Amino acid sequence: MHESIVFNCYNECLSGLKSAIKGNLTCSFYLDVYVDGQKTGYNENHNNIGHQIIAAGSSVIAVKCRCKIPPCGGTILASFDNGLVTDGSWKCTTILQPGWYYKNFDDSQWQSAISHGVNRDNPMPWGKKDGFSDEAHFIWTDNYNSDHVVYCRKRLVEKCTTGEQT
Repeated sequence: MHESIVFNCYNECLSGLKSAIKGNLTCSFYLDVYVDGQKTGYNENHNNIGHQIIAAGSSVIAVKCRCKIPPCGGTILASFDNGLVTDGSWKCTTILQPGWYYKNFDDSQWQSAISHGVNRDNPMPWGKKDGFSDEAHFIWTDNYNSDHVVYCRKRLVEKCTTGEQT
């Protein structure tokens, strides 16, 4: 007779991304990009596109966007060659929390990102951005006019939740 034991796994699955992905990111003025806790890029002008390569084995991308001055009209836009885009599956907050950009950070209490338009629809006031998927959403918090700094994260691989050992 085999005994089954169900357990919870609180760490990231070890595999991460199967292969590297390339993409573009931009935001309303100042952008910092982190992958698994390491700063991998920044962009200081919303008219510029930040090109990003995320290495195989990576688990989380995290971005900080800061507007120049409120009212903000802030958004983050990203798309990658594997189909990953900014959308409501990203998590965002306005509250700076220690370690927010690390892969093991618990973002379960963060709200889902709010879409303020899809790139293909030419949303005002940002307009359609070349170099980005038509499926990418302009994301932010629910108040893109007054939220001056926003922190967003996206898990690139699913977090382990349960497993079975016999």
